[in-house]
Parts: sequence; structure tokens; C-alpha cells
Amino acid sequence: MDTITTSHGGPLQLQPSSVLGLRSAIMAVLRQCALQSLVEILTLHQGHRVRLALKSWLNSVRQVQLHQHHARTAAEASRASDRLAEKHEGNVAQLRKEWKHARQAMMQSQQHEMNDDELQKLRDLDKRYRRQMAEMHDSHEELQGEHRSAHKEAQTMCKKNIKVLAMGVLESLATRTGRTGRGDDWPQGDSPSVCFMQW
Repeated sequence: MDTITTSHGGPLQLQPSSVLGLRSAIMAVLRQCALQSLVEILTLHQGHRVRLALKSWLNSVRQVQLHQHHARTAAEASRASDRLAEKHEGNVAQLRKEWKHARQAMMQSQQHEMNDDELQKLRDLDKRYRRQMAEMHDSHEELQGEHRSAHKEAQTMCKKNIKVLAMGVLESLATRTGRTGRGDDWPQGDSPSVCFMQW
């Protein structure tokens, strides 16, 4: 039979069954506290994993959106370039047609062999249309240059955004790896949630 000293200094006699019951109750309380702490730790860890998964999903969605925007920008630039080329070809064809008709009209108006003045007029006509053709070509090249510059700037911005996103993901993974290596994902030994588990 175990004895416990009272505040008066006298022994207090306890029945063995009472001591065993007290010990069982204390162990049950400690066991419950430990299980509760373990549940809290696992809940925190699971929440952290869910946040990481959500962040990874958002990064993936953002990456897909950026790639799609990049592809749309390239496709639109190609269509715009084709429209410019088609418009230029139409303008050139129209000018050549006008040039041809102007020459034919001048030639048909002459019923005899052309003299020097008439030949000079024909040369001036050709010179004027050649100049218009050159100006039209220069204008087209200038428009194409502006278009290429704008497209290049847009593509550069798209690639920059994709690169920034990729660097952010790599940095996040590096930080995650470092934390996992140090065991930072789990509460440390001095955490209040772990104290009961050390009994």
C-alpha cells in the first residue's frame, strides 16, 4: 500500500486501486493531449500543402495564359503583316493599271510618229509613275518596319512575363526545398503544440 504525506506531516494511506486509477487517468489525459497536438500538427501541415498546391495551380494557369497570349500576339502580327502586304500589292496593281492606261491613251492620241516633245511627255509620264511606285514602296516598307517594331516589343514583353513567372516558380521551389531540408514544414520541438508529445 502506497503512502502520501499530508500537509500536517502525517502519512495518508491510499488503496492500490486508487493509485492505479489516478495513474491511468493521468496517462489518459496526456495521451489525449498528445493526440490532439498531433491532429493540430497534421492539420497545419496539410493546410500548408494545400496552399502550395493552389499556388502551383495558379502558376500553371498563369503560364498557360501567358503562352496563349504569346501565341495570339504572334498570330495577330502575322495576319496584320499579310493584310499590309495584300493592301500594298493591290495599290501597286492599281497604279500599274493607271500607268498602262495613261501610256495607251497618249500613244493612241498620236496618229503619226512621235516627235521629240511627245517623246519627252511620254518620258515624263513614265518618270512620274516610277516616282509614285518608289514612294509607295517606301511607304509600305515604313509601315512594315513600324509593324515589326511593335510586334517585337509585344513579343519581348510576353517573353519577359513568362520569364518572370518561371523565375518566381523556381525561387518558390528553391525556398520550399530549403525549408523541407531544415524540417521547417513541421513545428519545432519548442512549439507549444509539441510540448505534450514530449511526455
